[in-house]
Amino acid sequence: MEDFNFKDDNNIVLMMSVVVMAYVLSIVQGVKEAKVNKPLYKKYRSGQRLLAISLFRIGLSKLKQSVWNLKRFIESLDEIFRNKPKLNTLLVQ
Repeated sequence: MEDFNFKDDNNIVLMMSVVVMAYVLSIVQGVKEAKVNKPLYKKYRSGQRLLAISLFRIGLSKLKQSVWNLKRFIESLDEIFRNKPKLNTLLVQ
């Protein structure tokens, strides 16, 4: 992190894009995991039921198991986008 030189605007944008991509992948992984294993809910006195552990936290723990450094993170992004099915042009506007 110290060698990253945050004085250059391009480096700041690159770091922010890595953080945003990690956040989005964590949410996506959490949603996938919640479909497979039903998440625990916490019930409050008011009757409200909320997730005991957030989808982000569930996804982040799964993501950390497979991605342990920046190189592996980039490789996993490459795998995700390489295997991505093409979108139907009629659905994209």
